[in-house]
Amino acid sequence: MSLPSARQPFVVGNVVASVGRVPVVSPLLIGGDRWGSFKARWGVGWMRYTVNPGLHALGEPDSRSPVFATANYKMSFDHLRRALPEHAAWILVLDTN
Repeated sequence: MSLPSARQPFVVGNVVASVGRVPVVSPLLIGGDRWGSFKARWGVGWMRYTVNPGLHALGEPDSRSPVFATANYKMSFDHLRRALPEHAAWILVLDTN
């Protein structure tokens, strides 16, 4: 599995880990996240509303930080990162196809 792209709107930087540079994601949702979720709930582009699979960082995790797994559906990913605003953790996004 390769590392996800850093060219995603919710990526705010990167952290160096033993697997390479891992994108750091923001726990805050922006207008585009909410708009995308609204459209997906109404069936507009919901099959394409996904996150690149791979390892993401939240905060400044280290080797002892918890790992949370989620599907690559963007709404699931958004709910998870929004629920952990004060945590340093790894988020493993799995491709559900």
